[in-house]
Amino acid sequence: MKFSIRDLLLITVIVAVALGWLVDRSRLAARDVEWEKCFSKAMVSLSFEIATEHTFDTPNGVWTVNRTRDDAR
Repeated sequence: MKFSIRDLLLITVIVAVALGWLVDRSRLAARDVEWEKCFSKAMVSLSFEIATEHTFDTPNGVWTVNRTRDDAR
């Protein structure tokens, strides 16, 4: 069985695109896990602490959340 240069280049492109897609999907999954951890810590912190300002480390840097409480309800 003979392969032409065109066939080899096509196979190379298909393999490269597939590998790029797999790497991208694994990076997105890892990012989602990090965001889920940050969100869980934030929810626990916001539900138990009385402070009005909270700072959280996220994959994109530090976020500050200002919490206000309406006691009039």
